Amino acid sequence: MDLREIKWSYLYPGLEFKKGNLFDVIGELPMMDLIICCSTIEHIGLSKRYGGEESQNCTDLEAMELLYKLLKSGSTMLLTLPIGRDSIFYPLHRVYGEERLPKLLAGWEVIKKEYWIKDKFNRWIISEERVALNIEPSQYYYGLG
Repeated sequence: MDLREIKWSYLYPGLEFKKGNLFDVIGELPMMDLIICCSTIEHIGLSKRYGGEESQNCTDLEAMELLYKLLKSGSTMLLTLPIGRDSIFYPLHRVYGEERLPKLLAGWEVIKKEYWIKDKFNRWIISEERVALNIEPSQYYYGLG
């Protein structure tokens, strides 16, 4: 799902693209075996980032609740997002830290956590949680979780 049109150069059985806003099409979506939410949640609700409405600071949390309801029992969501000290860089993205990350994951069973940061050679390396959550982010620099 995306607000923008996607033109894939491949077909895969069972994989379907839906253009739209999660909040508008939730009733049209089937229950899912797997949700891949890769670098998405941090943009939801920020002012006009991808043609969205004015800022609504809680819509990332509401989106996570909707995604939870779309998963079949025992299914999985793979989630990636910016990690560091809690920040919002309007209109680009949020960075999730010690305050907002637990709110985002409330109600979810976290099976595995992994954190990544950049080393002095600008390579992604696995990091301890406390180190990644203490990164001072910018609109272009943050850890990944």
